[in-house]
Amino acid sequence: MSRSSSLKSRFIDYVREQSISQIEPYDLCISNFEKIITYPKKNHTMNNLDLFLFLLIYKGKFYILYKKGDSRKERIISIFSRNIKSLYQNKKIHSNAFIPIYVSDTHFYANNDLPFFVEARPKNDKGILYPDQNFYFIHMGNQQNINYDQFKTTLHQEGCASRVKRPVLFFRGANTGADKHNMRMKLKEISANDPKYEIHIKEQFMSMPTFCDFKYLLNLPGHQPWSYRFSKILAMDSLVFHINVLQSYDGGKSYNQKWIQFFDEFFVNGEDYVELDYHWMEHRTSNSDVIKIYQQLNELYTFYENHPELYKKMVQNAHRKTDLITMDVCDYVIQFLLEHFIEKFNKTNRTEDIERFLERAIASTPKDQISIFPLHSKSDSNSKAKSDSNSKAKSESKSKSKSKSNSKSNSKAKANSKSKANSKSKSESKSNSKAKANSKSKAKSKSKTKSRVNIKE
Repeated sequence: MSRSSSLKSRFIDYVREQSISQIEPYDLCISNFEKIITYPKKNHTMNNLDLFLFLLIYKGKFYILYKKGDSRKERIISIFSRNIKSLYQNKKIHSNAFIPIYVSDTHFYANNDLPFFVEARPKNDKGILYPDQNFYFIHMGNQQNINYDQFKTTLHQEGCASRVKRPVLFFRGANTGADKHNMRMKLKEISANDPKYEIHIKEQFMSMPTFCDFKYLLNLPGHQPWSYRFSKILAMDSLVFHINVLQSYDGGKSYNQKWIQFFDEFFVNGEDYVELDYHWMEHRTSNSDVIKIYQQLNELYTFYENHPELYKKMVQNAHRKTDLITMDVCDYVIQFLLEHFIEKFNKTNRTEDIERFLERAIASTPKDQISIFPLHSKSDSNSKAKSDSNSKAKSESKSKSKSKSNSKSNSKAKANSKSKANSKSKSESKSNSKAKANSKSKAKSKSKTKSRVNIKE
């Protein structure tokens, strides 16, 4: 087995094992789903559709319960609905189902035992990770809504791997997180006079292929410790320095572990990229703590500049692994998760309880927040209609042919009957004529005999 196929097998095993292990801890009983749809928000018991998105399969129809106007939700709906329809039409799922998705950059801390599909989460918290919508919809300069495969193709066409890269630590992004971690702006200020750094915060537009000009790419936290950026810069043939923010909201008594996305744990710190931990406490950590990160980054920069072979090996490792994250794999992961989740949901609950719950979920949602679609595709319906039409036409043709055959047979019978009648009539006529002739002949013979007698007499 080649190295690339072996790596691919490992990645598929990784996503399968991760999928099963994330669903397994949840109790998918109806009572937990009842808590989800009646989650209290602002002291009111209501459908919290600001942060939630509910997908239902009920009696062959696909229901989407959500508060409209959020483009991220629309993209997630597009991804999930396509994969659900594919599973349904290929007869891989056929049961009723309820799929809750939490749509937020934050984690649902209110109840860790409620099952949610999520884009990212702290490693030590529950949540069912799926390939996020940014693998499917990427904005890259003039290219709108390209997927991750197309993104990597563009990098290849732009010669990302073959560029002579500047020995600089680079970052560009918005000033998100200024009210929290404040990592981006503070590091920019600290490194302002350091030629090894080039940090742009809301200063100028730079297309993502431009990032390929730099040897070191920084993944700095924004308002949350995770970002859509990570999967993209790992594919740019530069070494990534990832700042891993460990958060504490209880004065340092406990910290969240690293935030992860579905692919994160397949990439290894020290083999594919470099990770630095930054301990952050709410209301306690000062901006001066960023200086420690700045000093660590300088040490790493010196180390990898002095070890070009190790640098090259790590960059190649990351590239090979990002090549494994294809759109086919992303769809596979989502479908694998859905199959197992729906199967467990139906094994845990009775059919009648599921039906009653789904009816309540639909009835309790405002009508303007419900969209309904058939799970059978239009082509399936057209194909069925065409088949019915062909069957009808065939039946009509058969009937017509039978009728024609019967008509022909009747005509033939009629003709035979007529012929027989004519023949009989002709025969009778001939017989009468013969009888008449015989009678006449007899009469004549009698008359002749009588005449003879009289003469004699």
